[in-house]
Amino acid sequence: MLKFSQFNCYLIIAIIAIINLIVLIKKRKKFEELKTKWSNIAVIELIFLFMFIIWVYIRSFMPAINNSTEHFMNYGFINKLMHSDYLPADDIWFSGYTINYYYFGQYIAAFLSKVATTRSSRNI
Repeated sequence: MLKFSQFNCYLIIAIIAIINLIVLIKKRKKFEELKTKWSNIAVIELIFLFMFIIWVYIRSFMPAINNSTEHFMNYGFINKLMHSDYLPADDIWFSGYTINYYYFGQYIAAFLSKVATTRSSRNI
């Protein structure tokens, strides 16, 4: 239906944000109950954010693909998704069919890469 492009990724994010705002406006009274617990929620979220940033920093020193054979398949799927105009993408093993695998995680990584304007190699 939609081309898997950077503009359409931004469009999907905008549509989801608008839907969330509509739900927030309609269910405002239920969200007001959270104001009493706001400080607890904020502390928990800040702890999570701090730990996540530490993990990303540590992991950034070892970006190599050398621990498992599945890393190569993940890279191939993400690369193929990044360069596909429409989904599902063609199989990376040139079978003539689309990817016959559960590739939601790779799709999310490709989606975020398109939003962040990160490029991937064309060599598979």
